[in-house]
Amino acid sequence: MRSATSALLIFLLWAAPPQAAAQKGKSSIEGVVRSGDNSPIAGAHVTLVPRNDDSSDEGLVAATGFPEELAVGSTLSTTTDDDGKFAFAEIDSNERYRMVIRANGYVRQEFGQVTFPGTGQTIILKPGQILKDIRISLIRTGSIEGTVRAVSGEPLQDVRIRLLRYVFNRDGRRLLQMVGSTKTNDLGKYRLYFLTPGRYFLHAERIDLHADYSTLSSAAPFGPAFYPGESEISHASTIDIQPGMNRSGMDFSLSGDRLFRIRGRITNGRTGNANEELLELIDLSADAIPGGDGGFSNSLFKETYSEDTGEFEFRDIPPGRYEIVSSSFPNDDSGVKVVQVDGNVENLEFAYGPMLTLSGTVRVEGRLDLSDIEFAIRRIPSAPENENESITSQNYSNRTFTFRDITSGEYRLDLRNSTFPENSYIKEARYGGIDALNQALPITTSESRKLEIVIAPSGTVEGRLVNNKLVPLSGVMVVLVPDRQRTRADLFKMDVAGGNGHFEMHGIAPGDYKVFAWEAIEPYSWFDPEVIGKFETSGQSVHVPESSTQSVEVKLIPFGR
Repeated sequence: MRSATSALLIFLLWAAPPQAAAQKGKSSIEGVVRSGDNSPIAGAHVTLVPRNDDSSDEGLVAATGFPEELAVGSTLSTTTDDDGKFAFAEIDSNERYRMVIRANGYVRQEFGQVTFPGTGQTIILKPGQILKDIRISLIRTGSIEGTVRAVSGEPLQDVRIRLLRYVFNRDGRRLLQMVGSTKTNDLGKYRLYFLTPGRYFLHAERIDLHADYSTLSSAAPFGPAFYPGESEISHASTIDIQPGMNRSGMDFSLSGDRLFRIRGRITNGRTGNANEELLELIDLSADAIPGGDGGFSNSLFKETYSEDTGEFEFRDIPPGRYEIVSSSFPNDDSGVKVVQVDGNVENLEFAYGPMLTLSGTVRVEGRLDLSDIEFAIRRIPSAPENENESITSQNYSNRTFTFRDITSGEYRLDLRNSTFPENSYIKEARYGGIDALNQALPITTSESRKLEIVIAPSGTVEGRLVNNKLVPLSGVMVVLVPDRQRTRADLFKMDVAGGNGHFEMHGIAPGDYKVFAWEAIEPYSWFDPEVIGKFETSGQSVHVPESSTQSVEVKLIPFGR
């Protein structure tokens, strides 16, 4: 998923060799910010952000898509003059920095960034070094505008317009990310601006499915649609935004048909009585629309509820498959119900009961120290903003473990948040007849099976990253990709090349792999089969037997390859 326009970015790191004012003391940076036509940009904000942790910075950029978020809290900031020039003096040479540039009407970016979202280059200065003649060329942003009408032709006010794109997270999950949002005015018109060039989807709705329960509107509901009027994103048109482009005439027609309700009653499974509960409706579709005005959310809290009778109602629900999740207060009881909505759902009985416990056992092959291990499971589906939330095993002793206080439903073994020796991997995980490494675990009140896990010695891949002249490179992400089972995100491994280009990856399951390193690539897009397929012949092949260490030399894949 690389931006087609990223090649327009030109970063001349330094036109003249850096001058060394002295071998000791503070360093400095001087440069200029220009537009794509080489005209100077006055008033651009340039910020230096100390960077001591590559992984956390990359995660933030990948999550938000806006690298200027890295500048929050930094005191090293300046503004370009009328000639687009800027300068930083008295810079600590013991720090590593990123440079973030912001200007109205231009894409917000980092120095050296060529993909969006993405990260830029790290600036490392020697004591007393003067880094001069940095030239940064910014890309102009684009915009989208249009009108939303009912099928009768009348303009619709207060329709929520969302601009969406697909991204991958570090678990290999493909998700819709909202990058912009607005509402139509009294003429049914909308405009989204300051857009980073790229490929997007447009979504419109005037229902309260994703609204805060406390701020529900009284506007007549109109069902959701993807541009130019499709109910499913698979049939929607992609919208290509080029630098400085204004896409006008992006019009919608919405219908109030095909919106339904879910009505039912919550009862205590043990007493039959109603009880105060938090009730949540979760969209189970793979392409659930992010809710709110930022981040992800595919859930809706109950719209009406009677504490006396336990009766509840969700209104204006589009067709689809949903999960109703309850959590009672102050008790530890819970419940889950999956509902298919193709019409009004009436008289749904929802009984909740006590929280559940899942037990497991561990078997070890080879000589491994398993004195301090934890396993994690994650309920599915989970809203992307909760992707880091998992349930950790307890009471590990004598190679047994327990998960306590879990609700009934489907779960997956969460290997990213599990902890066991770095020289090991999970060779097998069974839940009765279910392959827990590749399938979901259905856990119900009647379930008595145990989760059985086999841990075995793993392999290691280490090596050196070089450019086409065999010069070692540091600060670049190196990715190990399995030749098979690429839907298993846990089989992918990543490391940032350090000094002398060295990288090292542990906990590798035996098998065949390829090692890749890109000059620039959107974070986690290597999980996309279409993206990785373009580079198949550029990876370094490596076979990893159990308990082995394999050494490889990996060449950097140039941007635009």
